[in-house]
Amino acid sequence: MGPMYGERLRRHRRAWRALAVIGAPLVVVTACSLMTQLDAPTGPLASGDSSILDGALGDATLVDASIDAGPFDACGAPDACPDGPPPFYAALFISQSFPLATSALTMVEGQVIPSYIQMQNIGDTAWDTNTELGTTDPRNRNSLFADATWPSWPDAGNRASAMTSNNPVVVGGSYKFQFDLAAPQVPGTYYEHFGLVNGSIWFGDKDQGGPADDDIEAQIVVIAPEYRGTPSAQTFPVSPATQTVASGSTVSGSFSLTNTGTDTWVAGTVKLAPIPRDPTVAPPFYDSSWLSISRISSVSADVAPGSVGTFGVTLNASSAIDAGTYTVKFGLVEEGVTWFADPTLGGGPPDGTLRVDLVVTP
Repeated sequence: MGPMYGERLRRHRRAWRALAVIGAPLVVVTACSLMTQLDAPTGPLASGDSSILDGALGDATLVDASIDAGPFDACGAPDACPDGPPPFYAALFISQSFPLATSALTMVEGQVIPSYIQMQNIGDTAWDTNTELGTTDPRNRNSLFADATWPSWPDAGNRASAMTSNNPVVVGGSYKFQFDLAAPQVPGTYYEHFGLVNGSIWFGDKDQGGPADDDIEAQIVVIAPEYRGTPSAQTFPVSPATQTVASGSTVSGSFSLTNTGTDTWVAGTVKLAPIPRDPTVAPPFYDSSWLSISRISSVSADVAPGSVGTFGVTLNASSAIDAGTYTVKFGLVEEGVTWFADPTLGGGPPDGTLRVDLVVTP
């Protein structure tokens, strides 16, 4: 994609304006279209006076009417466009939030990145709420990167974004098509292509102004995260089931997770922590068995990828805590490196996935 679209359209319009000014059936070849007129010129042009053309056709080219230039592309035949070319759609690329396809966007499995593609209207027709950013190459395919922000979700993943403003985007205006890219759970290199469409008319059709179906492209490399734990078991009741503890007593349990990241969990470095993160005072249900007020426990031995690690926790329902139902949340952290919930090094579980619904009784 590039400035050729704007230049092509400018030539196209200048040629048609020139014909209107001259009032004579000329043959005009522009960078956008080819038209044949079989009648010979009359008036000043027939006598060789071409001064009337000064400034009218710009860089359009006059050709001999006896040359059979073929049908006009957009109309299908020379006499099918008596009043000039029909309006058509064309867009010029302005910017996008992710790297151009010459560079790869790296995403972790399951990561979601808010994204946009901004385009300028350089066609002859205003854009409305029927103008959408669709998947191409091939058209209307279901993208592996679709999520609930896509207007086609959940039935399909073939429309990444659509105009939502009631104000049309007039010629010369621009619109930012916003959407999420949600990485699949399978590592690999992916190529995503997008194009603009209004109803059933694709901007990449041969009689429209582009961009072509393979112009807007994203190269996305999906990788497994270095630090990810997939819950496999817990001794506490699974929410919404509750764990009961009497006021002034403690209750102990554990969470087991499979290491589904690429790095080994080192004992004493990967830790279970209370959520909210890094409290500055002891949180509710803190117990002296914890490593600190902000770290609860670690695995007893190193856990290689594919193996299971277990984190123990004791919850203390001190007499200072009123009777009632509480949700106690946890997260995993690689000390000094990353929280498991934070991309791109971390791949989960999200903070609070590990939890206990605790009922404190008098």
